[in-house]
Amino acid sequence: MKKLFVLLLLGITGCASPNNENTIKEQLLISANDQEKLIEFYKLNVHSNLEYKAKLVEAYLEQGDIESADLYIKTYSSSEEELPLFIYTTVRASYYKKKFNQAEKQLERYIKKGGDKGLYLTMLGKIKAHKGELDKAKFLFEESKKFGVSDRDIKNNIAVVNMIGKEYLNALPILYQLYLDDPSDSKVTANLVISSLHAKRFDIVSEVLRSSNFDENNDHIIKQLSNLAGINYKVSDKDEKTMEIELVESNVNKIASVEEQVYTPKKKTNKNNGKYRIQILATDNFVDDERLLSFKSLYGEVYLYQHGFWKRYCIGSFDSFKSAKVSLDNMNIKGAFIVNYKNYRYNIL
Repeated sequence: MKKLFVLLLLGITGCASPNNENTIKEQLLISANDQEKLIEFYKLNVHSNLEYKAKLVEAYLEQGDIESADLYIKTYSSSEEELPLFIYTTVRASYYKKKFNQAEKQLERYIKKGGDKGLYLTMLGKIKAHKGELDKAKFLFEESKKFGVSDRDIKNNIAVVNMIGKEYLNALPILYQLYLDDPSDSKVTANLVISSLHAKRFDIVSEVLRSSNFDENNDHIIKQLSNLAGINYKVSDKDEKTMEIELVESNVNKIASVEEQVYTPKKKTNKNNGKYRIQILATDNFVDDERLLSFKSLYGEVYLYQHGFWKRYCIGSFDSFKSAKVSLDNMNIKGAFIVNYKNYRYNIL
């Protein structure tokens, strides 16, 4: 349906001038995240716009097609090689080929030619991270904020630095909050899943899969991902129909010692029994009374799940994913999504 919509919009731009028409087509393809059609568009129009050749190289790099990117880099003219936009594509190509020293030299040339300072600091931070200079990388990412780089990109980059340093538990809170803010961000979601696997936080992986409608084969998928990452994943199948996730060598004891110092609502504990709910918030601390009262006045009963590290606040009680989806679609709650915490206990607040 999305592709049909894009094609229809492309068809109605015929009355525009050639330059405006191409600009509209390009923006539509970018919005649709259709990389293959975007590449074809740049290839067809590479001679009509100076920037399209560099953008074509960028598109190939986004696809991981370094060989095709290199082919077009070799066609750069001497004048194009002096332009920051074109220099930056050579930086990224070297970075993807893990030629970090070469990428750093090209990056210095990029900034001397008037390149964007925010892009410069961000890419330099990534290079430093891969060269093992993790603290320097974090500093550079923080500095990039002064030059217009978004908080979201900065936080994701810092989380990736933690991942490179194998500090997965430090990366998790950052990535989880970014995921809640925008579950559709595939890069953040991938980083969250990878960090969760390495931290043996299979409950978070399962939560992400549930929100992506992978309910039926959750455990099988997690096991496959864990095997690929060389991580031990254990599943107990006491019930043939219900698979319960177990944490292997987790930090449960450390987490419990922290939670003991926090006030826990003393309400009746219940078993979920497979109900679908809408998760509206996940946090490492309990919300204050004022915010909880606001939740209850807006949504009625609030269900608190405390398995693992996070306090997950949910609303609604639905027998099917479809009915939960209908309710969610009628709400305007940023970052909310559908969950089914089968066999996990909860408190009614």
